[in-house]
Amino acid sequence: MTTQTETPEIKEGYVIEYYHVRWAPYKKDGARQMRKKGRWQCSNGYGGYENCDTPERIYPCPIDYDSAAKLKAERDAALARVTVLQNSLEGLLSEVDALIGDSQGVYGLHLNGDNSPWDELGDWLPSRDTSRAALKEQS
Repeated sequence: MTTQTETPEIKEGYVIEYYHVRWAPYKKDGARQMRKKGRWQCSNGYGGYENCDTPERIYPCPIDYDSAAKLKAERDAALARVTVLQNSLEGLLSEVDALIGDSQGVYGLHLNGDNSPWDELGDWLPSRDTSRAALKEQS
């Protein structure tokens, strides 16, 4: 346990009652007058701190804000990529639907020069229905 005459190793964290505490060193004159290097302060719940007794045990902050910010940035970038892919897929499906609507089928598909109507080509475009279902599920 750290006394107020020593500088603690952990200078900020949470006590068992889960309120924020911090070690606040005295300024030069305060340290001379008080004959100690600093004091413990606890959060008053309104954004300020009040002096308090030396905590018996301190737990480190449960949230690593740098890691949380990095994870949020990675998530935001991934969501942006998903949005681009989703918009591209919607555009591609629209173009395929327009092509199917404006034509009778595909000539020469079976290498014989005959027309293959679109309704016979379901096996050639299986991902079209899967893609449409995936987009519908996302909206």
